[in-house]
Amino acid sequence: MLRKTYVTSKSLVRSALATRSNSVPCSSRQQQSLQNFHSTRHCDSKTAAEVSMEAKLTDVLKATFVNVEDQSGGCGAQYLVECESSLFEGLSTIKQHRLVSKALKEEVADMHAIRIFTAVPKETQ
Repeated sequence: MLRKTYVTSKSLVRSALATRSNSVPCSSRQQQSLQNFHSTRHCDSKTAAEVSMEAKLTDVLKATFVNVEDQSGGCGAQYLVECESSLFEGLSTIKQHRLVSKALKEEVADMHAIRIFTAVPKETQ
């Protein structure tokens, strides 16, 4: 089963501001801009690219669970992909990840980074 940790936007902003203020001084205007940037992305809404990739993985890999998240603030440069499929049974982790990458070949070509987490459903183990 996939495990996921949720971090609130406010804690991310506080952490980013604390880190930034320790290394490079920034104005209150820059701090406000950073806060607005992080607070505009709501975890409940999915971008069209996220929905499209989830549908493709569900269809191609017969996935029982799929979650795709744009972690780049909405620009599509970095994604987190979680996928659970019975097709992964008996395959090494690298082969599972290759299946996901192959299914999303067109999308991956335009990305800067992708993080993939795969699992086999408990019913088939």
